[in-house]
Amino acid sequence: MDFDQFPKKYLLGELGNGQDKPRNNSRKKLYDNLKLCIKDKESEEERDELAKKIEKIEELLNDKYKGGHIYRVLEIIHYIKENNDFREKIYNGEITPEQLVNMENFEMSNKKEQEERKLMIKKNNEASRSDWAQTHRKVTEGLYTCFKCKGKKTYQYEMQTRSADEPMTIFITCANCENTWKIG
Repeated sequence: MDFDQFPKKYLLGELGNGQDKPRNNSRKKLYDNLKLCIKDKESEEERDELAKKIEKIEELLNDKYKGGHIYRVLEIIHYIKENNDFREKIYNGEITPEQLVNMENFEMSNKKEQEERKLMIKKNNEASRSDWAQTHRKVTEGLYTCFKCKGKKTYQYEMQTRSADEPMTIFITCANCENTWKIG
């Protein structure tokens, strides 16, 4: 029995209309990328266990995407190749087939990419709040004095920067020199 080949007993039977070929290719591609986790290359038991898991994943994807799941399989394979931790979690059962089928792409990416995405979202959120504050600002005179240029015309906005039970932080910007400081 060839270890490198997906076990034939887990392939779908041939239908006259060729519907099984893409599904069988999906199973084979998933196997090719997950077999790297098998520790004992001679173990038929490990191979069968992996093949059963792949069979379940492919069936769930086929059901969810009504037969049009090949692109989703390719996305999953991409993340299996790129993220060793993700691949190991699938193999070890830390990520079940049901969880895998419903995962978002960013959940499959490696930790570095996830952190970069979180940072990008945070920056975009802050930028959008800042843009809103810029376009909706109202200049007040005499409420605050700029410590840099001593100007009295300022505008302000509030933002929740700590937990919800803490007071809002007030950001004040001098209309004269654009110096910004915060209170709170």
